[in-house]
Amino acid sequence: MKRIHVAVKIKPVLQSEKENKTTVYWKAKSTNTIYQTAYPNKVFYFDDVFNEQEDNETVYLHFCSSLVRLVIQGYNGTIMTFGQVSSGKTHTILGDEDKKVDGLLFFIIRHIFELIEDLYGNKEILIRVSCFEIYKEEIRDLLSSTNESLNLLEENGHVKVSLLSEHVVQQPREIFDFFREAESRRIKGDTLFSENGSKSHLIFRMVFEICDNTDGAIHISELNLVDFAGLLVSEQEMNEFPKCKNDSLTFLSEIILQLRHEQAKDVNYERSKLTRILKNSFGGKALTLLICTVIPTNLIETFYALQFGIAAMHVKNESKVVASAEKSLICKLRGLHYLNFDPIESAARLQQAQGMDETIKKMISYCEYFLIPVLKMKTYNLKSLCGSSSSTLRCRKSLASHSQPFIIKTKQNVKHHYIPENKKKV
Repeated sequence: MKRIHVAVKIKPVLQSEKENKTTVYWKAKSTNTIYQTAYPNKVFYFDDVFNEQEDNETVYLHFCSSLVRLVIQGYNGTIMTFGQVSSGKTHTILGDEDKKVDGLLFFIIRHIFELIEDLYGNKEILIRVSCFEIYKEEIRDLLSSTNESLNLLEENGHVKVSLLSEHVVQQPREIFDFFREAESRRIKGDTLFSENGSKSHLIFRMVFEICDNTDGAIHISELNLVDFAGLLVSEQEMNEFPKCKNDSLTFLSEIILQLRHEQAKDVNYERSKLTRILKNSFGGKALTLLICTVIPTNLIETFYALQFGIAAMHVKNESKVVASAEKSLICKLRGLHYLNFDPIESAARLQQAQGMDETIKKMISYCEYFLIPVLKMKTYNLKSLCGSSSSTLRCRKSLASHSQPFIIKTKQNVKHHYIPENKKKV
């Protein structure tokens, strides 16, 4: 994958729009083309186009699943949704629990734990998640009770959010709950198209540390889910490229145009915090997928979303696996002799250690309820919990369960691990 891959997902026409005979401006012509109904011969080409009848599972299987597999193999990956307010961006990622519609997040989680189950050999795996939003150039941690504005730091060319909380997870349901918690804290408000539209950019990050004990190599990879703020253009006419009311989206559009025309030397990622954070996803070393969600009854914003996607398809990325133990939490825990002792004794050793960072401090209470090593496993024994196969139905039942977590198989033995209800998050 040497460039950004782009798909278009068309939102179904609402029943009220059908009754009012609202004009439909856009239709899918094939599995990779969409056209404007007034000009049937003018076709827009993409890597995939999903029509109104195709659900989120189809989007995941045909467009996203290969990227998730590569992330577990050590590559960095980003999946983004872009489009106007109410076009289905958040619905695509999260789904609709009331209507029992699964989003991409459900299928990502299921796939990740199936891949972990299939890992062979002597592996150590640790998963941690974080989430933040960007609104009017302010960064806020969505998994923290504080409402502080956070800053960006750059280390060895890698941009990170300072003091952002991270949470170690080992159950599918925990990842899902963290995302829902973050989404509930997101800044929303009335817009022209929605009474509860998202006004901020949301970035949900999953970090995977995979240690191969045969050679000691540690691969640290991350998967970012990015839900952009709703697209609102300031010029209601079909020009070449959008000028958005959201400045950070305008800056991102300009960077994409520069990269499209191979003007990488002229790109200024410093213009906004959003572009700084996504530097690795646009013209960097990450595998990047962009899903443009569009409303077929809207002419202008849909046109601009398609233009954005077409330009993004020309952006080249150079992805590669990097073996590094520098930022590994596994190594930090090893350094504190954490992995080889009884849980209570290990917690006591942690309390006595000097110079602990905040992530390790937060893990002390977490570790009191788990056998050591944390997430040290050859495989997740999903079959013992879900039956002979991890079907969608069985996985959904597992996600719905708060009392019976997945079973961890360690090098020494296999035991059931439970967390008291009030100790699920650290």
